Amino acid sequence: PPHAPQSSLPPLAPRTSTPVRTTNGAATAAPAPEPMPAKAALHGAPARRYLNERVTGVLLEGMKRLASEQ
Repeated sequence: PPHAPQSSLPPLAPRTSTPVRTTNGAATAAPAPEPMPAKAALHGAPARRYLNERVTGVLLEGMKRLASEQ
């Protein structure tokens, strides 16, 4: 019988977004996501710093307001 061609690709990494079954069949919960930072980081390109300092906060507050009104 012919053999299947061997793949030269490395094996895929295990999925991290799906709960993993343990040997007894119980599902383990995914780790809790990290909380959002209160302020944006002060590093990056000048355009990124400008957006973080002057635009992002105002935009976020406006989006929150729109979401609460709908």
